[in-house]
Amino acid sequence: MSESGPLSERGDRSRDPFARARHCIALVGFRGAGKSLLGARLAAEMKRPFFDLDREIELAQGRSIRDLFGAGEEAFRDLEAETLEGVLPRPGIVLAPGGGAVLRPESRARLRSRSFCVFLDVPEDELVARLGDGGGRPRLTSLPFAEEVRTVARQRRPLYLECADAVVAVAAGESTDATFLRLRAAIPCDDG
Repeated sequence: MSESGPLSERGDRSRDPFARARHCIALVGFRGAGKSLLGARLAAEMKRPFFDLDREIELAQGRSIRDLFGAGEEAFRDLEAETLEGVLPRPGIVLAPGGGAVLRPESRARLRSRSFCVFLDVPEDELVARLGDGGGRPRLTSLPFAEEVRTVARQRRPLYLECADAVVAVAAGESTDATFLRLRAAIPCDDG
């Protein structure tokens, strides 16, 4: 199958992880996992362009994620999938998709086939602590915010694992520097 051809349900991992990492390193995980912060730092160290998928959507649409989500989650997920499809072909990038970018099977297949995915696995209670009251983030359920974080993170975890080439388990209270060192060690290329 050619790289530009259709993706199978499971995604094409026939390219070796080194080739996928040279093309794109994607950090997946729930909101608050540190994808944007660590992704920007990784991109700077590796001298690669950094793409925060939510930011790309906001720039293209001229509206915040919260506003876009207000028009309905399904419409937002359409934009997210289209933007992911547009960004992934760019070579030599570091990508931080939104926490829900893994919800659609075709998006997971694209991530698996066109990037080296690292799942930032943060304990639920740590996510709650990091996210506080949720700030400007769109609500995903009608549950109280802390319960929403725990529930949705638990539901999405198998999807993150399905995409992952590597998992960086983040301990509660761990410093960004410690997480970054383990993230960097998980990347199978050294172009920085």
